[in-house]
Amino acid sequence: MHHYLIDVGFLFRERNTYELKLCKRYAGLGYAKTRSHFRYNSKGDLIETRFPVRTKKGQEFIINLIKGNIKH
Repeated sequence: MHHYLIDVGFLFRERNTYELKLCKRYAGLGYAKTRSHFRYNSKGDLIETRFPVRTKKGQEFIINLIKGNIKH
């Protein structure tokens, strides 16, 4: 699913961190909120990874996008 959403321009991966983010066109429209995941790397450093989590509004948008009701 992420690959499809990247291909249609809904998501992108930030170059230096590879974190998934909403494209500027869709940011701030209430389609996703950010969630953080914390882990320790092999050196013992605490690493935070942020990723978008779709909201109900975002799920409806993606369904309509897949059905072809919205042009990308």
